[in-house]
Amino acid sequence: MIRAIIVDDEPIAREIIRDYCEQSTSVELIQEFDSIIKAALWLKTNSCDVIFLDIHMPRVTGIDWLRSQPELNQTQVVLISAHSDFVSDSYELNVKDYLLKPVSFERFQKTVLRLSELNKPSVSSDVLLIRVEKAWIPIKTVDILIIQGMGDYIKIFTKDSNYLTQETMKAIYDKLPEHQFGKPHKSWIVNKSSIQRIEGNVIFHSKGEIPISLHFKDDFLRWFGI
Repeated sequence: MIRAIIVDDEPIAREIIRDYCEQSTSVELIQEFDSIIKAALWLKTNSCDVIFLDIHMPRVTGIDWLRSQPELNQTQVVLISAHSDFVSDSYELNVKDYLLKPVSFERFQKTVLRLSELNKPSVSSDVLLIRVEKAWIPIKTVDILIIQGMGDYIKIFTKDSNYLTQETMKAIYDKLPEHQFGKPHKSWIVNKSSIQRIEGNVIFHSKGEIPISLHFKDDFLRWFGI
């Protein structure tokens, strides 16, 4: 879960980002401030993962605050502005994203996805890290039997559990060991060790049956060693 604060002097702007945070399963809003001074005081004794920071603030701008506080480099910052004038400054300050007001929820979600990847815990290469609701769950790749594509979601089947996570088949397939996992169909990925037998265009495995499509058949059978 990404722990975030908002720093913006406009009540409506704070309300919008607050509402987006509440809708997101990946962000926990822990504080919000209407001035940089209040935020700076809070950060002296507290911490967060991300600051959603408005640029045009009273007395001191968000850009000037970042330049004067090098210790904020340890915290990810997303700049928010009604103007694109400071995009080049954002690159210089290594902020993670630049949102133009009015911020849409779709654009906010893209930012959250990027932040989630940056905040993802590191694991060994034989472990797949997936997000289920608000938690990161490590799954050993050897324990995965099959994976089913369901639009923007995938369902991972292991011997003991099933996991539904928001991911595309291409993205998950690219994370798996190529020698261990094959793709017989656009909606299915199978672990070679879980295959019991193949008859015609059907794979029989420990969880049941899955089809082999004509489009994937040649490459899949070559991968399987037939």
